Amino acid sequence: LVLTQLHLQAQDNNRRVPGLAVEARVTTYLQSGYDLGLYYYPYKTKFSFGLLVAGHDIDGQTKEWLFESSNYEAIDIRLNWMISVLSRYHFSSHGEGLFGEVGIGLEEFAVSHHEEEISNTNGFIAPSIGYIWYPWKRSGFYLLPKATGAIILSRPEEQMFASGDNFRIKPAFVTPSIAIGWKFDFRNK
Repeated sequence: LVLTQLHLQAQDNNRRVPGLAVEARVTTYLQSGYDLGLYYYPYKTKFSFGLLVAGHDIDGQTKEWLFESSNYEAIDIRLNWMISVLSRYHFSSHGEGLFGEVGIGLEEFAVSHHEEEISNTNGFIAPSIGYIWYPWKRSGFYLLPKATGAIILSRPEEQMFASGDNFRIKPAFVTPSIAIGWKFDFRNK
């Protein structure tokens, strides 16, 4: 009955009604991965709350941003999965523009060298700063560049393969990303 009274339409950024956004980081898909975020925008508040799931390969320069290793070329790294709950504070009442975000979550990395593979699960706290931009007069579609700092909790010790190559996730690092999204408002009919 409640669902029949609500009409879902593209967001006009009027924070007088609750909303829902679907978001995906393009940068994750470019790393042979998956990424999906769902965000709830409550009625009359500058906060939004979200859930994010992701997984992707970590290669190139990104290996050096996230990991310590004696031989970056010898190891392959993948973020098998990550799940995070997030809270954003939007500095403008309509939700477009600058925001601050804090996420907490769990993730599992798999690091392999030839036939050997070692997986580790750790927690993290991830403060971010970003910007939501609606290119077409605050329609539902938006672009979101963001810089996230990750602080690793329950960090595993340095680990070594039979070859002698070692690795360890860094205690903290910063990662940039670009996401696309679509925001919907819930309106009573």
